[in-house]
Amino acid sequence: MSRIWKRPSMILAATNLSPSSDRALERAFELAHYWGARLYVVHAVHVDRHRIEEAAARTKAAENEIKLKIANSPAAAGVDVEVLTTLGSPAERILAKCDRLFIDLCVMGASERRTLGQKLLGTTVDRVLRHALQPVLSVHRPVVGPYRKIGIATDFLPPSRTALDCALALFPSAEATAIHAYDVLLHGLIASDRVTGPLAERHEREMMEHVQHSLSALIDGTRAAGPELSVASGIGDPEAVVTEFAERNAVDLMVVGTHGRTGIRRAVLGSVAERLIRQLPCDVLAVPSPQ
Repeated sequence: MSRIWKRPSMILAATNLSPSSDRALERAFELAHYWGARLYVVHAVHVDRHRIEEAAARTKAAENEIKLKIANSPAAAGVDVEVLTTLGSPAERILAKCDRLFIDLCVMGASERRTLGQKLLGTTVDRVLRHALQPVLSVHRPVVGPYRKIGIATDFLPPSRTALDCALALFPSAEATAIHAYDVLLHGLIASDRVTGPLAERHEREMMEHVQHSLSALIDGTRAAGPELSVASGIGDPEAVVTEFAERNAVDLMVVGTHGRTGIRRAVLGSVAERLIRQLPCDVLAVPSPQ
């Protein structure tokens, strides 16, 4: 089922008051101003039931700190913003607010895995990414302006098509490129062997032709949408190809498609989107497929 993407009217920025969250907050201000959207800034304090009063004090202190950040940020001027502090698991509270407030986009700072538990179960960003029904923007870089160069990772399957449609609709003025990675090797065939070599060469030629045909069809399918789309392809592991393209072309934002709240995306740790968020030098927008 396809989705018609409109400019977000409700944005949620999650903060843990760290420097990476500050970058995410600045990007949320910029996007809220760009789209004329309402912005909710959410901070969750994990609570020990034996220390309720201490947690309440920390929540109030966090609220004051966030309001001070907003007051001191020129990017927040003119933005309709509301601060929401809450008690509980950060990932659970963020997801609950996203659903309850009908959020169109969730903005978060990129997190590092510092503990064994985070390495095994993932960070708050990972947990939100696996369950959110809204696109999740992971911010890596300081804000220097609007997104101007966007990459969209594609494998020609429905999730990546959803991500492509979302990217073109949300950032119509940006320079957009769809990137596809493919493998031309056949297991058991040796390109230099007299018998299997011709088969390997034929397979490589057919793969290249298929990719070029698919990319051409992708461009034809987006022309009616308005924004011009470029295409690029590379041979090798998708993560390596996408990362190399982002670094070589100074991409501001990479857009990737993911599965929805159910199924393999919920069960499998370390999805492609999660790995890209950890290794890409640019911001990453993960777009879930329609349910």
